[in-house]
Parts: sequence; C-alpha cells; structure tokens
Amino acid sequence: MGAIRGFGTVEIIVAIGIIAGAGFGILSVINRDLTLVRAEVHELRGLYLLQEGVENMRLARDMAWANVVSGPVSGEAFAGGIIRTVIARSVFRDSTTQDIVTSGGVLDPLTKLVTVKVSWTTPRGKAT
Repeated sequence: MGAIRGFGTVEIIVAIGIIAGAGFGILSVINRDLTLVRAEVHELRGLYLLQEGVENMRLARDMAWANVVSGPVSGEAFAGGIIRTVIARSVFRDSTTQDIVTSGGVLDPLTKLVTVKVSWTTPRGKAT
C-alpha cells in the first residue's frame, strides 16, 4: 500500500465548509448580542430619564406645587432619539367623600396628577 501524502480536494472543500459555517454561526451570535446590548442601553437611559422626570416633579411639588400649571409641563428630546414628556393635570374630588373623580367634583389645588412618559425608536418600532 502507498502512503497518503495529503488531503484530497473533497476533504479540503468539506473542511472549508465546516469552518465557514462555524464562523457564520459565531458572527450571527455576536451580531444578536450587540443588538440586545444596544436595546438594553436605550432601555436603561429611558429608565434613568423617567426617574429624573419623577424626581423633578417631586421637587416642584415640594417647592411650589401651586405654581405647576395643568397641561404639558415639558417635552424634551435626548440623544439616541429618546423623548421624555411630563404632563400635569388638575385633580377634582367628590365634595362628600374626598375621593378623586374623573368628572364633576371640586378642584383640589393641592393635588396634581402627573404623568411622565419616556419613549424611543428601536429597529422594530417605537418603545415606551
């Protein structure tokens, strides 16, 4: 029997195919991980901006709540396409039970309903 001196063409093609498939798989996993990391960064920034908006409204409440007007208080755009909107609304109470009501009732000047909303655009659409 003769000695085998090297790989044949078929073996080389199979080896290249296996290596290319493994490389493609690894690159796909890395790409997916980077996409998830970018989404998490936006979500974390949004969370921090949401907390900051709530803290700003708490400060406004503690300083001079009566000076906060009803309606949009602020709408700010940040890096990365993140938008924060703060809306303050007047609150009305039932005159006998003092429960908050959606219609009718007496205006409570010491109470505001504040909504802080943070949204941004992702590759899949808008997130809030």
